[in-house]
Amino acid sequence: MKKIRVLVTNAENIVREGISAILSLQPDMDVVGQAGDGIRAVELAEKLQPDVILLDLAMPRRDSLATIPILIKQVPPSRILMLSSFADPDLASAAIKAGALGYLLIYATRDQLLQAIRDVARRQTYIQPPVA
Repeated sequence: MKKIRVLVTNAENIVREGISAILSLQPDMDVVGQAGDGIRAVELAEKLQPDVILLDLAMPRRDSLATIPILIKQVPPSRILMLSSFADPDLASAAIKAGALGYLLIYATRDQLLQAIRDVARRQTYIQPPVA
């Protein structure tokens, strides 16, 4: 079975590490890297070629809406799943228009996180119901 290679990007260390710990317990997922800002996310994505990039909406140095088009251009096989604390349909729409395949809220359950990653890895859109 081919594992889903995930790059976890979040401005908060504890969130990155917590999500990475959850994903590391999944037999079908492999965390290949972690980044704390949009610039580092692009650097690692180019180097590691992840299947899914879990991208924090609000990041330092380069926010996600500016990062998405760069990732789409420079790492086209990767799929992007946004992670946000904002249940704002306009932000979700902007992220999807920019090229993300999913939009997940930070207070999602573990099962929702895992399902969203699996859906996005299969090139399916995932938008958490409160935002959709």
